[in-house]
Amino acid sequence: KTLSMSENHIGPAGVAAICPFLKSREDLIHLNLECNGIGDEGAQLLAEALNEISVDRLNIKCNGLTSEGLSKVFSCRNAFNLKMLYLHDD
Repeated sequence: KTLSMSENHIGPAGVAAICPFLKSREDLIHLNLECNGIGDEGAQLLAEALNEISVDRLNIKCNGLTSEGLSKVFSCRNAFNLKMLYLHDD
C-alpha cells in the first residue's frame, strides 16, 4: 500500500493531521511526503508515527529538514527496516 502526498505543502500541521491515520495503517509500505515543507517539527511528528508502523520506502526529500529533524526520523525504532530513504535537498 502507498500513500503519496507529494507537493501538497501540508507543513507540520498537516503531518499532525495525518499521523493518527498513519499509525493505524500497518499495511503501509511506501510513504511519500516529498516537498511538503514539514521541517523539523513535522519530522518529529512523523518519527512518532513511524514508531507504530514499519514502511519499506520513505520519501521526505525537499522538506527543509536539518540534522535535528533527520536525527528524529533516524532514531525511531523502525528506521532500520527501511529499504529506501529519499532525502535529496534536505
